[in-house]
Amino acid sequence: MNIKSKIVFLVMLAASVRIVSSCCDCDNLPAFFNFNKADLRNIDNSGDYPFTITSDSMYAEAVAFEVSIFDSTGYYYLAENRNPLNNLGFSTASAFSCDCAMPFTPNQFIERIEITTLYPINTSTPAGSNVSELFVGLSTSNSARGYVYETLSQLCQQTQGKIYYDGGIESFRLFLKPAVENPVARFQIQLHFSDGSQMALTTGLIHIID
Repeated sequence: MNIKSKIVFLVMLAASVRIVSSCCDCDNLPAFFNFNKADLRNIDNSGDYPFTITSDSMYAEAVAFEVSIFDSTGYYYLAENRNPLNNLGFSTASAFSCDCAMPFTPNQFIERIEITTLYPINTSTPAGSNVSELFVGLSTSNSARGYVYETLSQLCQQTQGKIYYDGGIESFRLFLKPAVENPVARFQIQLHFSDGSQMALTTGLIHIID
């Protein structure tokens, strides 16, 4: 075969493997991981759709944050790196194996989210207040329920027994309901997990725009 014919043959072979593998049953055992690291980003919630920002300014009625928790050892990259045919544009693990999404199961789930304000929100909510009830949540990871806001309790419940596919990241957004009547705002977010571990996150100083 000449080089061109060999290339065509390899492409057709890879495509055939993909077709054959798509007909088999997936029996991947879940990979277990721990939630032990987090990322916290600001959200611009002033428009039709919220999106993450690097700015430290927010409108008084649109204070929001995005929290992502994952395993610091990087297990969530395993599904992507397990595949030698990815460079050809195919996700088959090996010849004649199933093309299956890899399940990930955390060793713990979120039992409770507590949020404390470090600055006054208004005259009735001074610094140091537990303001968990003043926030609603929205899951952005897999199995999310669209754009339906949930209480923090409901947000925690949906992490129990959850299976993640081709990744192990739980991501959700937190929205403050009342307007901030103060020129600055800052919050501490405490995550309590089912295994007794905790994770504390503190937002940066937010400058409030009227």
